[in-house]
Amino acid sequence: MKIFNGMLFNNGRIDSRSKNILINILHSSWLRIVSILLGIIIVPIELQYLGTARYGVWITVSSIINWFNFFNLGLGNGLQNQVARFLALKDYENTQTYISTSYALIVLICVPVLLILLFIASIVDWNLILNVSRALISNQEIVKSSKLLIIFLLSQIVLRLFNNVLLAHQKAYIVSVIDCLNRILTIILLLVYMNFSTNKTLVIISMITGFSSTIVIVIFSIVYFTTKYKKIRPTIRKVNFENSPKLLNLGIKFFIIQIAFMVIYNTNNIIITNLFGPETVTQYNIVFKYFSLIMMSFSIILTPIWSAFTDAWVKKDLSWIKKTILNLQKFWYITCLLGLIMIIFSKHVFRFWIGNAIEIPFHISIYVCLWVLLNAYNSIYSHFFNGISRIGLQMRIAIISSLINIPLALYLGKNFGLSGILISNLLIALICTVFYPIHYRKIISETAKGIWSK
Repeated sequence: MKIFNGMLFNNGRIDSRSKNILINILHSSWLRIVSILLGIIIVPIELQYLGTARYGVWITVSSIINWFNFFNLGLGNGLQNQVARFLALKDYENTQTYISTSYALIVLICVPVLLILLFIASIVDWNLILNVSRALISNQEIVKSSKLLIIFLLSQIVLRLFNNVLLAHQKAYIVSVIDCLNRILTIILLLVYMNFSTNKTLVIISMITGFSSTIVIVIFSIVYFTTKYKKIRPTIRKVNFENSPKLLNLGIKFFIIQIAFMVIYNTNNIIITNLFGPETVTQYNIVFKYFSLIMMSFSIILTPIWSAFTDAWVKKDLSWIKKTILNLQKFWYITCLLGLIMIIFSKHVFRFWIGNAIEIPFHISIYVCLWVLLNAYNSIYSHFFNGISRIGLQMRIAIISSLINIPLALYLGKNFGLSGILISNLLIALICTVFYPIHYRKIISETAKGIWSK
């Protein structure tokens, strides 16, 4: 924690912005540990329930459905920035107006999208897309599962605006509480069902995971908007569609970035299953889940800092921003050491975690770890850009990277196997690693012009 003394304290005193960050770090740390442990527990339960091949199908279908998270058109991130800005100015009336308008807009978007996606899911030949034998799993079962996932996903797109309100208030640890309770409820319901039934179907696991994540956030939204956030709670009379252009202008940029990075991150499962089969998807996801602990740890610090950057930028506190970026870089070096330790002990961890059922090559662990570390480094700067709404260059880089990613991953995958796909991911991440620091220095020194000022 000494690394953050310069960021949090000024002559022995701590400002309210830094105090909020410290509270979030302390609470989120133990909550994230709990969440990680719960995530580790869920994997073998789902593997035991579905089996290796069906688990690979489940992961792939889930990742495809999760693509449609982008149908919030970036409104969540746009709302977060607007709310953080108005809170910094203590303008609660505009805060409530923007929250109410965002909920109204997202509902108007999600209802027709829901109907369209349900229709598409019912006519798609999932077995063909996933390269899965009908003897292993029927198309009808995948259709039912995908429809449930779509219904819950679209519901959560609306409900998760509440998370952005929490983040704008620099209450990221409450989002972590919601995540932990969601995972706990998922585990409980899975274990209860497994004790009473031997029917191994994707429909049940879709219902359990979807219901758990939905009911928890519904309860929290009701509680907070009727108590602590009562003066900014969404209400129909505060909906003002004249604010829509401001929300959508920023939101669309976030939307494009989300789509681009969705292509980069979520196409791995589809490319892998088509080139090598669902068993290799399971292999890759086990490694990714293990090393994603690095990004989870890093995000404990980064998540509350997004809106803190907004607050500091509105108040012209550039010295705080500079010190924060410097300390985040120092923390990243420590994270690299953690990654090295995780690589060294990866085989032992995998054996303890999932037994000998799945063999994972050592070099795959190295590639995934390097990819995660590069993404962690890039996220330092992307959180700054996001917080101050300077995301034009980031959007362009994301578009170019996404256009390169699929053909490059396919080419390297066909020639070098799973390693080739991961090397492609590394090369794409390096584009951001080169340009993000340059963009930051130009903005903070107020020398950004042209594309660098976007």
